Amino acid sequence: MAHALRERLGPLERSRLSASAVKTLWADEDAGAKPPTVVGLDEADAVAYRTDRIAEAGTLVERDRAVRELTAAAERLHPDSEGRGVLRWCQAAGHLVERPADRVPALQRYAVAAYFAGDFRTARTIAESILRDRPDIVGRLELQETATLFTVATANDLDWRALSRLATEQWWDELRLPVLAAVTGRALALCLLARWREALDLLVRTEPVWNTDVRAAANPGGFRAAAELALGRPERFRRSLALPEAPHIGPDHAYTLTVAKFDELLNGGDLHAGEALLAAQGLAPQLLPRHSQFLRHHLRGEWDEALEPARWMLANNGIHTAAIDHYVVPARTAAILLARGRVTSARRLIDSVRAEGEGPPEYSLDAGEAELLRTLGDPAGAEKTLRRGLEAAEAHGQIAGTDELWASLAELLADSGRTAEAMTCLERLERISHRAGSGRTRLRYLTASARVLRPDSPVTAGENAREAVVLARSRSQPFETAVTLVAAVATGGGPPALLREAYELFGQSCAVLERFHTRAALRAAGITVPGRKQATVESEQLLATLIAEGLTNRQIATVLRLTEDAVANRLSRLFARTGLRSRTEVVTAVLTGSASGRAALGRFRRPPRRSDQGGQEHDHETGSGACSPR
Repeated sequence: MAHALRERLGPLERSRLSASAVKTLWADEDAGAKPPTVVGLDEADAVAYRTDRIAEAGTLVERDRAVRELTAAAERLHPDSEGRGVLRWCQAAGHLVERPADRVPALQRYAVAAYFAGDFRTARTIAESILRDRPDIVGRLELQETATLFTVATANDLDWRALSRLATEQWWDELRLPVLAAVTGRALALCLLARWREALDLLVRTEPVWNTDVRAAANPGGFRAAAELALGRPERFRRSLALPEAPHIGPDHAYTLTVAKFDELLNGGDLHAGEALLAAQGLAPQLLPRHSQFLRHHLRGEWDEALEPARWMLANNGIHTAAIDHYVVPARTAAILLARGRVTSARRLIDSVRAEGEGPPEYSLDAGEAELLRTLGDPAGAEKTLRRGLEAAEAHGQIAGTDELWASLAELLADSGRTAEAMTCLERLERISHRAGSGRTRLRYLTASARVLRPDSPVTAGENAREAVVLARSRSQPFETAVTLVAAVATGGGPPALLREAYELFGQSCAVLERFHTRAALRAAGITVPGRKQATVESEQLLATLIAEGLTNRQIATVLRLTEDAVANRLSRLFARTGLRSRTEVVTAVLTGSASGRAALGRFRRPPRRSDQGGQEHDHETGSGACSPR
């Protein structure tokens, strides 16, 4: 009833109505009355409903009391993963505050809320205005946090030219800020530009400035650990995972540091350590920001769930993370699209997020593009892209994250018969694996070495492949495990029966292109493919998706590793079974996702997930999810 009434009123009338409600509630509370129960809403939604009325009332109610309640609600529901309105409340509080001494902290809260809501331009504008116009009102630690927010918001706003200016001493000197804020902002700008050696040199030289107490050292100490990690020295970062400063820096700051370390761990493929960090800090996964949720779902093989935040981030230009690999979200989103047959969509995504000018190295995008080119039968283009990524990383002194490039290049060279060059790449990859000491780099070395050593040292190759299988299973990442199992069979490190397990794991993520190749391997090994009818539907759906992606018959043949005649025959059977008469009708059925189109093309059902602790199996139909042709 209240909603219907408000919708029929103009803005002023709605403000008056909300003001009447708020004044009544406050009068009852002042008289000691019990707050009314809001039927049908949980506690958080009830808080949000009441706070929305205060924000809507604006200046028609007591300002100071309204600001207190708006601020308290924003702090209570931070980081607002459900989008209940923290940004709106902080904005309202900023408009209501009149005293300058109170207005600046209110604006700081508004800037933080804008950042977490993905409104980087607003966060950047407010933070810069505080740094330029009101540094005298804010304490040194608050200025340090504002400088950090301003710098990271500039990076997320994709203004690399401005970020390059923030990496200079001159820019910060002009603001006449305390040295602590200037050093912190500049060091972060250098890190975000992947100028790791410069960042580390600055932080080492200025340690007496920032390492004065726990709170002042929290951010610069994190930047130093990240710089050393990028340069191949992970020891300080690993020690920092205990978050010894957390009890002293406040819950909001501790949350931000936890998220940053979680992102870095998952950027490095360490899902177990990331989830252990969340458990140790008592942070529920649903409270993570969108980019962190994407990384978690991706590694867990929950790709439908991963694509939801990815779509939002891409639509709102919020695809960068503060991790060493700034492009990990679009790169892994492109990998999901490729594994699902969305070849052209993956290529367009990679092209759309590449930076112009002075941005950080794009090695993960280079790795993704190289995989696309290999899928499309262009090994020369793939090699060129991989070498470009390695050259960029070398120019920045970066070690972390380059294992994927070296592994892909080693396998590519081995496949083309250039064994000596492949061995050189393998030696480099082995050194990186020893320096990083991570499960991901070790796994990539083992898998690549099995492929490279297979012709000349089959025994060693088989041993490495078997070790890779054990390691992959221990990491509990379905897609990674499936890829390792297929590679182990191909390099003599396991029996063909492993392909069945890989086939099931690919199905959990709806990696239909990988399942297609695995079906071919199963048939070649004389193993019956489970679910023949479902396999037929899935193959036809994959073919329809490739057509909708604009691929020619020749390109489809390359992607599916078939002959052009075989593709033409499959296309004829698809037309005959579905009643569709042309490629155009197939594209229409795929893109519209209409009921008739889904009925014609069939629906791919994922295999049941493994039983949970209660013994109940989970099964999912694709419906309108990512397993459908869309």
